[in-house]
Amino acid sequence: MIQNPLPADYYDRSLDNPIQRYWHNKRYKEVLRIIKPLNGQLLDIGCDCGTFTEKMKESNQNLNIVAVDLSKKFVKYAAGKYSDIPYIISDGQCLPFEKESFDVMTCFEVLEHVVDPSAVIKETSRCLKKVGHFIVLVPNGDSLLFRLVWYLWLKGKGKPQREAHIHQFSESDLEKQLVTLGFMMTKKTKFLFGMLLLISAQKSDGGQPHE
Repeated sequence: MIQNPLPADYYDRSLDNPIQRYWHNKRYKEVLRIIKPLNGQLLDIGCDCGTFTEKMKESNQNLNIVAVDLSKKFVKYAAGKYSDIPYIISDGQCLPFEKESFDVMTCFEVLEHVVDPSAVIKETSRCLKKVGHFIVLVPNGDSLLFRLVWYLWLKGKGKPQREAHIHQFSESDLEKQLVTLGFMMTKKTKFLFGMLLLISAQKSDGGQPHE
């Protein structure tokens, strides 16, 4: 997983921009709709500054949330701002948790930044309980609109993120990876004019990869 080059408070400051605030609030709404009925232990992989993690905590007090991020600066910032959630420095490709520790695991706009996304999915399968939920959010690689918006973003304010996306996921490619690594799809939606893809999956066949 590559290190985020942005300042730790970048995400929170971006909410001052009305367009970015609309974008992020729509993400919250779609994800929290899936999170709301769940309960138990939740691990948020790639929590960044913790704002999205805290939104999940606020929306569902039945979830006991732990969050991890590879970046020390983001973990320090999140822990200082949101003291009700444990924030841990960890790579999502090698998590410091026992097998079947969590009921829910989330990974929001992280897999596109990871050197080996399949390693994160395998770790998720290892750490999830047999009936656990894995909720994934990625930019939709099938969306021509997203590709255009991202190109223009990198030409302007988003220049520091130029090397951030090292993978692009089509809907079929992501589903194939999840199924191959032992998951079955339970919910799927595209939003923000189809630019983002949200999938909720559960372990199948005990979470064992399919040959």
